[in-house]
Amino acid sequence: MIFDGYLICSDFDGTFFCSGGRISEENCRAVRYFQDNGGRFTIATGRSPEFVAGFPQFQCNAPVIACNGTMICDAETGKRLWEATLPESAGAMMDEMSRCPWAQRIYLCDAYGQGNEWTPEMGLPSAHFAKIPRPWYKVLFHQTIEDTPRLQAYAQEHFGGEYAVDRSYPMGVELHILGSGKGECLAQMRRLLPEVRVIVGVGDYENDVTLIRMADIGYAVDNAVPEAKAVADRITVKNDDHAIARIIEALEKEIREGGKDK
Repeated sequence: MIFDGYLICSDFDGTFFCSGGRISEENCRAVRYFQDNGGRFTIATGRSPEFVAGFPQFQCNAPVIACNGTMICDAETGKRLWEATLPESAGAMMDEMSRCPWAQRIYLCDAYGQGNEWTPEMGLPSAHFAKIPRPWYKVLFHQTIEDTPRLQAYAQEHFGGEYAVDRSYPMGVELHILGSGKGECLAQMRRLLPEVRVIVGVGDYENDVTLIRMADIGYAVDNAVPEAKAVADRITVKNDDHAIARIIEALEKEIREGGKDK
Protein backbone atom coordinates (compact mmCIF):
# COMPACT_ATOMS: atom_id res chain seq x y z
CA MET A 1 0.00 0.00 0.00
CA ILE A 2 1.14 3.49 -0.81
CA PHE A 3 1.85 4.68 2.77
CA ASP A 4 3.50 1.50 4.03
CA GLY A 5 6.46 2.40 6.24
CA TYR A 6 5.27 5.96 6.99
CA LEU A 7 4.41 7.31 10.43
CA ILE A 8 2.91 10.77 10.97
CA CYS A 9 3.49 12.03 14.49
CA SER A 10 1.50 15.22 15.04
CA ASP A 11 1.29 17.66 17.91
CA PHE A 12 -2.30 18.19 19.07
CA ASP A 13 -3.02 21.76 20.23
CA GLY A 14 -2.26 24.31 17.54
CA THR A 15 -1.49 21.61 14.98
CA PHE A 16 -4.10 18.86 14.69
CA PHE A 17 -6.59 20.71 16.89
CA CYS A 18 -8.20 23.79 15.33
CA SER A 19 -9.03 27.09 16.99
CA GLY A 20 -12.07 27.10 19.24
CA GLY A 21 -11.61 23.50 20.30
CA ARG A 22 -12.61 22.05 16.94
CA ILE A 23 -11.48 18.78 15.38
CA SER A 24 -11.19 19.15 11.61
CA GLU A 25 -13.31 16.54 9.82
CA GLU A 26 -11.11 17.05 6.77
CA ASN A 27 -8.06 16.10 8.85
CA CYS A 28 -9.90 13.08 10.25
CA ARG A 29 -10.93 11.85 6.79
CA ALA A 30 -7.36 12.27 5.58
CA VAL A 31 -6.00 10.34 8.57
CA ARG A 32 -8.42 7.47 7.93
CA TYR A 33 -7.38 7.42 4.26
CA PHE A 34 -3.71 7.44 5.28
CA GLN A 35 -4.27 4.57 7.72
CA ASP A 36 -6.40 2.55 5.28
CA ASN A 37 -3.51 2.74 2.83
CA GLY A 38 -0.82 1.46 5.16
CA GLY A 39 0.20 4.56 7.12
CA ARG A 40 0.56 4.87 10.87
CA PHE A 41 -0.73 8.00 12.61
CA THR A 42 -0.32 9.17 16.18
CA ILE A 43 -0.33 12.22 18.43
CA ALA A 44 2.59 13.71 20.39
CA THR A 45 1.15 15.97 23.06
CA GLY A 46 1.72 17.58 26.42
CA ARG A 47 -1.66 16.20 27.50
CA SER A 48 -2.49 12.82 29.00
CA PRO A 49 -3.03 9.71 26.86
CA GLU A 50 -6.59 9.53 28.18
CA PHE A 51 -7.26 12.96 26.70
CA VAL A 52 -6.16 11.79 23.26
CA ALA A 53 -8.31 8.68 23.51
CA GLY A 54 -11.37 10.82 24.24
CA PHE A 55 -11.98 11.88 20.64
CA PRO A 56 -14.05 9.37 18.63
CA GLN A 57 -13.49 11.36 15.43
CA PHE A 58 -10.07 9.80 14.91
CA GLN A 59 -8.02 6.90 16.22
CA CYS A 60 -4.28 6.48 16.50
CA ASN A 61 -2.87 3.27 15.06
CA ALA A 62 0.57 3.79 16.58
CA PRO A 63 1.68 4.37 20.19
CA VAL A 64 0.79 7.79 21.62
CA ILE A 65 3.49 10.18 22.87
CA ALA A 66 1.99 11.91 25.91
CA CYS A 67 2.83 14.26 28.78
CA ASN A 68 5.30 16.21 26.63
CA GLY A 69 7.33 13.17 25.64
CA THR A 70 7.74 11.62 29.07
CA MET A 71 5.67 8.55 28.23
CA ILE A 72 4.71 6.44 25.23
CA CYS A 73 1.45 4.52 25.58
CA ASP A 74 -0.35 1.83 23.64
CA ALA A 75 -3.09 3.60 21.70
CA GLU A 76 -5.75 1.02 22.61
CA THR A 77 -4.95 -0.04 26.16
CA GLY A 78 -3.05 2.96 27.50
CA LYS A 79 -0.29 0.64 28.73
CA ARG A 80 3.04 2.42 29.25
CA LEU A 81 5.50 1.20 26.64
CA TRP A 82 8.25 3.63 27.67
CA GLU A 83 8.54 6.35 30.29
CA ALA A 84 10.98 8.90 31.71
CA THR A 85 10.07 9.96 35.24
CA LEU A 86 11.13 12.78 37.51
CA PRO A 87 13.82 12.08 40.15
CA GLU A 88 13.26 12.21 43.91
CA SER A 89 14.89 15.66 43.89
CA ALA A 90 11.96 17.10 41.90
CA GLY A 91 10.31 18.27 45.12
CA ALA A 92 13.34 20.39 46.04
CA MET A 93 13.41 21.79 42.51
CA MET A 94 9.78 22.86 42.78
CA ASP A 95 10.40 24.42 46.18
CA GLU A 96 13.19 26.57 44.79
CA MET A 97 11.21 27.51 41.71
CA SER A 98 8.21 28.44 43.87
CA ARG A 99 10.32 31.11 45.56
CA CYS A 100 10.75 32.94 42.26
CA PRO A 101 8.71 36.15 42.23
CA TRP A 102 7.13 35.03 38.94
CA ALA A 103 5.76 31.62 40.01
CA GLN A 104 1.95 31.71 40.19
CA ARG A 105 0.84 28.12 39.64
CA ILE A 106 2.55 24.75 39.42
CA TYR A 107 0.97 21.65 37.92
CA LEU A 108 2.53 18.27 38.66
CA CYS A 109 1.84 15.44 36.21
CA ASP A 110 1.31 12.34 38.33
CA ALA A 111 1.35 8.56 37.80
CA TYR A 112 -1.98 8.77 35.99
CA GLY A 113 -0.88 11.53 33.65
CA GLN A 114 -3.08 14.07 35.43
CA GLY A 115 -2.16 17.57 36.59
CA ASN A 116 -2.25 18.57 40.27
CA GLU A 117 -2.32 22.28 41.10
CA TRP A 118 -0.21 24.31 43.53
CA THR A 119 -0.55 28.02 44.30
CA PRO A 120 1.62 30.11 46.69
CA GLU A 121 -0.89 30.09 49.57
CA MET A 122 -0.51 26.28 49.77
CA GLY A 123 3.00 26.43 51.28
CA LEU A 124 5.94 24.55 49.80
CA PRO A 125 5.14 22.46 46.73
CA SER A 126 7.09 19.47 48.06
CA ALA A 127 4.79 19.29 51.10
CA HIS A 128 1.65 19.93 49.07
CA PHE A 129 2.48 17.26 46.51
CA ALA A 130 3.82 14.71 49.06
CA LYS A 131 0.57 12.75 48.88
CA ILE A 132 0.65 12.47 45.08
CA PRO A 133 1.62 8.93 44.04
CA ARG A 134 4.81 8.45 42.08
CA PRO A 135 6.07 8.20 39.45
CA TRP A 136 5.87 11.84 38.47
CA TYR A 137 6.44 12.82 34.87
CA LYS A 138 6.69 16.57 34.38
CA VAL A 139 6.18 19.91 36.09
CA LEU A 140 4.33 22.77 34.42
CA PHE A 141 4.75 26.37 35.62
CA HIS A 142 1.95 28.76 34.65
CA GLN A 143 2.33 32.53 35.08
CA THR A 144 1.65 35.74 33.19
CA ILE A 145 2.87 35.95 29.63
CA GLU A 146 5.23 38.78 30.65
CA ASP A 147 6.82 36.73 33.44
CA THR A 148 7.14 33.50 31.47
CA PRO A 149 10.50 34.34 29.78
CA ARG A 150 11.95 35.33 33.19
CA LEU A 151 10.85 32.11 34.83
CA GLN A 152 12.06 30.07 31.86
CA ALA A 153 15.50 31.71 32.02
CA TYR A 154 15.71 31.11 35.79
CA ALA A 155 14.79 27.44 35.35
CA GLN A 156 17.33 26.99 32.58
CA GLU A 157 20.10 28.64 34.62
CA HIS A 158 19.48 26.69 37.81
CA PHE A 159 18.14 23.35 36.58
CA GLY A 160 19.10 23.06 32.92
CA GLY A 161 21.79 20.51 33.76
CA GLU A 162 19.20 18.00 34.95
CA TYR A 163 15.95 19.00 33.28
CA ALA A 164 14.77 19.87 29.79
CA VAL A 165 13.13 23.30 29.95
CA ASP A 166 10.72 24.40 27.27
CA ARG A 167 7.48 26.26 26.67
CA SER A 168 4.33 24.39 25.68
CA TYR A 169 2.16 27.51 25.31
CA PRO A 170 2.73 31.25 25.82
CA MET A 171 2.27 31.12 29.62
CA GLY A 172 3.51 27.58 30.28
CA VAL A 173 7.06 26.46 31.09
CA GLU A 174 7.62 22.73 31.46
CA LEU A 175 10.44 20.84 33.15
CA HIS A 176 11.00 17.14 32.51
CA ILE A 177 14.04 14.97 32.91
CA LEU A 178 16.83 15.21 30.33
CA GLY A 179 16.56 12.39 27.82
CA SER A 180 12.81 12.82 27.51
CA GLY A 181 10.75 15.00 25.19
CA LYS A 182 8.79 14.57 21.99
CA GLY A 183 11.84 14.32 19.76
CA GLU A 184 13.63 11.90 22.04
CA CYS A 185 10.54 9.67 21.87
CA LEU A 186 11.05 9.22 18.13
CA ALA A 187 14.06 6.97 18.80
CA GLN A 188 11.82 4.84 21.00
CA MET A 189 9.13 4.80 18.30
CA ARG A 190 11.64 3.41 15.82
CA ARG A 191 12.36 0.62 18.29
CA LEU A 192 8.68 -0.06 18.91
CA LEU A 193 7.76 0.11 15.20
CA PRO A 194 10.70 -1.35 13.26
CA GLU A 195 8.63 -1.47 10.09
CA VAL A 196 8.51 2.35 9.97
CA ARG A 197 10.99 3.81 7.47
CA VAL A 198 9.94 7.47 7.43
CA ILE A 199 8.69 9.51 10.39
CA VAL A 200 6.91 12.77 9.64
CA GLY A 201 6.88 15.12 12.65
CA VAL A 202 4.47 18.08 12.76
CA GLY A 203 4.21 20.83 15.36
CA ASP A 204 3.74 24.47 16.21
CA TYR A 205 5.41 25.39 19.51
CA GLU A 206 8.74 25.34 21.34
CA ASN A 207 8.13 21.91 22.88
CA ASP A 208 7.72 20.59 19.30
CA VAL A 209 11.17 21.70 18.20
CA THR A 210 12.86 18.37 18.95
CA LEU A 211 10.00 16.48 17.31
CA ILE A 212 10.33 18.49 14.12
CA ARG A 213 14.13 18.41 14.12
CA MET A 214 14.50 14.68 14.78
CA ALA A 215 11.84 13.50 12.32
CA ASP A 216 12.85 12.33 8.85
CA ILE A 217 10.52 15.00 7.47
CA GLY A 218 9.90 17.85 9.89
CA TYR A 219 6.89 20.10 9.32
CA ALA A 220 5.88 23.30 11.07
CA VAL A 221 2.39 24.64 10.57
CA ASP A 222 2.17 28.20 9.31
CA ASN A 223 0.92 29.42 12.71
CA ALA A 224 4.02 27.96 14.41
CA VAL A 225 6.41 30.03 16.50
CA PRO A 226 9.70 31.08 14.84
CA GLU A 227 11.69 28.51 16.83
CA ALA A 228 9.66 25.66 15.31
CA LYS A 229 9.79 27.07 11.80
CA ALA A 230 13.55 27.52 12.03
CA VAL A 231 14.20 23.78 12.41
CA ALA A 232 11.50 22.58 9.99
CA ASP A 233 12.25 21.00 6.64
CA ARG A 234 8.91 22.27 5.38
CA ILE A 235 6.20 24.77 6.30
CA THR A 236 2.60 23.81 5.67
CA VAL A 237 -0.69 25.69 6.07
CA LYS A 238 -2.13 26.89 9.38
CA ASN A 239 -3.80 24.38 11.67
CA ASP A 240 -7.20 25.91 10.89
CA ASP A 241 -6.65 25.13 7.21
CA HIS A 242 -6.50 21.35 7.78
CA ALA A 243 -2.71 21.06 7.95
CA ILE A 244 -2.55 17.28 8.42
CA ALA A 245 -4.75 16.70 5.39
CA ARG A 246 -2.48 18.95 3.31
CA ILE A 247 0.59 17.04 4.49
CA ILE A 248 -0.95 13.69 3.57
CA GLU A 249 -1.83 15.05 0.13
CA ALA A 250 1.75 16.22 -0.37
CA LEU A 251 3.18 12.88 0.76
CA GLU A 252 0.96 10.96 -1.63
CA LYS A 253 1.92 13.22 -4.51
CA GLU A 254 5.62 12.74 -3.78
CA ILE A 255 5.32 8.99 -3.49
CA ARG A 256 3.29 8.63 -6.67
CA GLU A 257 5.72 10.83 -8.54
CA GLY A 258 8.68 8.84 -7.21
CA GLY A 259 10.07 11.78 -5.20
CA LYS A 260 12.54 11.49 -2.36
CA ASP A 261 11.33 11.04 1.21
CA LYS A 262 12.99 14.28 2.30
